[in-house]
Amino acid sequence: MLPEASAEEVAVALGAFLLLATMEERWRLFPLSKGKREKAKLVGDLSLLALALSQPEKEEAALATLNALITVQALKLLTCRRRPLEGRGFRGPLKRFDSSFPSGHAAMAFALARLLNERRAERKGLWLGLATLVCLSRV
Repeated sequence: MLPEASAEEVAVALGAFLLLATMEERWRLFPLSKGKREKAKLVGDLSLLALALSQPEKEEAALATLNALITVQALKLLTCRRRPLEGRGFRGPLKRFDSSFPSGHAAMAFALARLLNERRAERKGLWLGLATLVCLSRV
């Protein structure tokens, strides 16, 4: 018989599994179509956000993450910039959520760097430098 799990444990397990299972091709645990992979990633992201929002000490980070996620997805939907291997050009607005611009990784890095700057101001340059490296890695 399986031990009883709390809602938090289930959220962490589900979120971590879905994020790991839907990563880049070389890390993927099982094959999924692109549409199913995007939906699974969204469920993973939202389950981890729900967990963080349920804990007051993590609420600010969760809200910064949610704000970055919503902003990036809205901009992706409006810009619809093709990914580098898909050719060049603008497909027109409202076509898909997985466009290449803006980078969700870059937006998340700076959202979290801002929070870390507030909490650990003595290392402000470090957080901004790391966020900048994330941005450069996305080019």
